[in-house]
Amino acid sequence: MTHSTRALDLLFQAIREVDSREELGRLGATARELYGGHEETFQALMQAIELRGGALAARLEQVEMFPSAEAAGPPDDDSGRVGPAPPELVREWCERITTMGPDELSAFDELTSAHWERGSLSDVRHAIAQRRRELTG
Repeated sequence: MTHSTRALDLLFQAIREVDSREELGRLGATARELYGGHEETFQALMQAIELRGGALAARLEQVEMFPSAEAAGPPDDDSGRVGPAPPELVREWCERITTMGPDELSAFDELTSAHWERGSLSDVRHAIAQRRRELTG
């Protein structure tokens, strides 16, 4: 069976834009059905699916690390922050920071500072500063 380049492009686009693991699984089944006999194409699709699965998993972790204001209760003040960051979460963040790159560090710093009380993030800010020193050598 011949497949058009446009159909393949649309499948890759769907993989990049999918919002759930269930949908990603359905796309994987479609990829297998349509391109299972085309090893190179099928492998490229599976790599794209694996990358998107990792991105979805990271997004789910982020949702757990940064609960919505509604789920966490009313903010302590008008800033939109939900309160102090839980100590066990701060410890986990500090461990993750040791492997982050410069851009990821900046984004993470902004996100945590915008979401949690500043005083509860001193260990996180220290870990970020340490990692930045390591990266700059």
